Amino acid sequence: MPVSWLERGDPSGRPLLHFHGWPSSRLEQFAEEDLLKKHKLRWFSLDRPGYGESTFPAEHTFKNWAATVDQWATDQGLDQFHVLGFSGGGPFAQAIAAHLPHRTLSLNLIASLSPFGPDFLNHPPPWKGPANLILNHTPQIAVSVFQLFNLYRKINPLAYERLQLSNLHPLDQKILNSPETLERFAQSHAESMRQGVRHIIEDLLLYKSNWDFNHDSIICPTRVYVGSADIQVPPECSKWLAKRISGATLTEYPNEAHYIAHLHADEILGDL
Repeated sequence: MPVSWLERGDPSGRPLLHFHGWPSSRLEQFAEEDLLKKHKLRWFSLDRPGYGESTFPAEHTFKNWAATVDQWATDQGLDQFHVLGFSGGGPFAQAIAAHLPHRTLSLNLIASLSPFGPDFLNHPPPWKGPANLILNHTPQIAVSVFQLFNLYRKINPLAYERLQLSNLHPLDQKILNSPETLERFAQSHAESMRQGVRHIIEDLLLYKSNWDFNHDSIICPTRVYVGSADIQVPPECSKWLAKRISGATLTEYPNEAHYIAHLHADEILGDL
């Protein structure tokens, strides 16, 4: 399956595969070039199926994504790599570590989603209430709503970003509320919806499904980072993952929210 990606950092550095949030794209970033070079990292940010120019497959599963990344890494001449997943990219990063244990050097999760349910994290998910009913019974309504959002975004990209910003925790608003950052987000969101919006809803349905891997299969060093005041993804997700994945470490930032990577990029990348 064709994948679009962005390479940054040190061309001779240690490979790091970055999996973007939901909805976002390969243009998402929290670390500047000099920081990547400082830590000798060769950063690859891959667009998930349907995002950017990546093809959306007939069957959207975590296992298929791992197979796609496996082939992509072979094509790039990468034998092994570190993996980093932010927010909605976290489940896809976990899938890589579980399905490709021989290639994954470390798993790094920032404000990541976890599986929800009685046998997993028994906590209300972000899509609780009416959103859950719509996704369960009439996902086309969710597609139509996102199509309207996308139309508004095309008409006034910065107004759309400010609307998104208003829904974040005040701590995150303070971090992101600059013309340069909002412009970056506008570019990333434009790429995320280049092919439409159906894949965005398919991601939500995949998050809600029974994940096709077992966390016992993750055997690489794993680091989990979370802000205690996160309102985008419940902090309980990160705490569950840190307990469920053998040997995982948890770094919790008190009184910080979702976009902790923008404040702690040097520390997070230095841990690799």
